[in-house]
Amino acid sequence: MQKATLRRRFRGLRASIGPTESAEAAHRLAESATTCALLQNSEVIAAFASFGDEISTDALIDRLRVDGRKVLLPRVAGSEDTMVLAEFSHLEALPKDR
Repeated sequence: MQKATLRRRFRGLRASIGPTESAEAAHRLAESATTCALLQNSEVIAAFASFGDEISTDALIDRLRVDGRKVLLPRVAGSEDTMVLAEFSHLEALPKDR
């Protein structure tokens, strides 16, 4: 299957998820990820900040930080063709339109 076709398919699936189901999925994501042995044994974890109609990663990121993990998020640095991982201080520091 082509990348563009997959993107359209998953955009449609995300759009069909209601707010309650999305919140429940975000909670399940945070619960299952933070009980994963691989994450429990990691001090530094790379994640991504969700946006738009994606399932929220905010609870997961908060939980990891509360548990003492260093969380790195991707960001564009300098020129628009360079992406780096950077530690952040708190979710409120992220742009609202992320």
